[in-house]
Amino acid sequence: MKQAESSYLDEVYPEITIKYDDKQKSYYKKDDKKCLYPQWKKRYGIHKVGGNFPAMVAKYHYEKKGYIVVDDYCLVRMPKKREDNEGYKLLCKIFGLAAVRKVINNAEAVLFFKGMGHGGDPDLFVYKANFSECFFVEAKEPPDNLRQNQRIVMHFIRHFMCPVYVVKIIEA
Repeated sequence: MKQAESSYLDEVYPEITIKYDDKQKSYYKKDDKKCLYPQWKKRYGIHKVGGNFPAMVAKYHYEKKGYIVVDDYCLVRMPKKREDNEGYKLLCKIFGLAAVRKVINNAEAVLFFKGMGHGGDPDLFVYKANFSECFFVEAKEPPDNLRQNQRIVMHFIRHFMCPVYVVKIIEA
């Protein structure tokens, strides 16, 4: 387990930096209509007004580039609600049930072995309408960094499904 553990803990993910205007962050936290970024609408996870600002900056960025962005899907989190989740069904359609199950089963095995439970799914799933390009995004605002459970899930996504990117948002 030690060698496998060092591989997912030391794995490096391509980073993309996106700049934002600090006024927009203030608008977002107040749920002000002047904000460019959508509020987090995810049914599962953290959903407080002003929360998840980095993910919504990334979502806006990719949607402006013509991608479709899914911020409500379940892989490892919410196993009892997973089968009914539209985002989960989309992932199964794109990658096939076998690949999705490999990610879930492998990630859950490591997470439970380490006593971590469920969680660690990246913030967003991003794809082109014709499925020619797809990837996951974990959005962070420094000094926030990847947590161990995120690294575990991202490792298996990368190996069984598609690339995973870390988007760092910084003030312009």
